[in-house]
Amino acid sequence: MARRPPGHSGFLVVEHTDGRWAGFEVELGGGPVDQAAGSLTRMAHARVASAPSALGVITATEHGYRQPDGVWVIPLGCLGP
Repeated sequence: MARRPPGHSGFLVVEHTDGRWAGFEVELGGGPVDQAAGSLTRMAHARVASAPSALGVITATEHGYRQPDGVWVIPLGCLGP
């Protein structure tokens, strides 16, 4: 994941050895979730190898949900203690 100044987002791709992959944007600085989801969706359409298994925005919010575009919004607290 690339490091950016505080208040900015970071982006990462997790890829399995069989080619399946998932994309995540970390948006802890209070940035708009819809904008982060849009950038993930654009990246997924540009990647020609295969469709993603999942797309998610990791946030500092309290609620997790799946947006109509299929992107998961994942509170950081759900990832562990």
